[in-house]
Amino acid sequence: MPDLTKARCPCRGCNKVANNAEEVEELFGLRNMGDGTIRVQSYCRECRGLHCEASNPKCNHHA
Repeated sequence: MPDLTKARCPCRGCNKVANNAEEVEELFGLRNMGDGTIRVQSYCRECRGLHCEASNPKCNHHA
């Protein structure tokens, strides 16, 4: 079972970290994979909204 209490955004411009379940939900959100599996979104909500990629951060103002 995946750890739903910790997450780190892979975007070089962000590096946002969640250290508990409440922060994971607030900063990242959860994803239902359709087969009953729940996973933490890999990118934080803000980076997803900006369409950041690990190799192309658009949120450099967080650095």
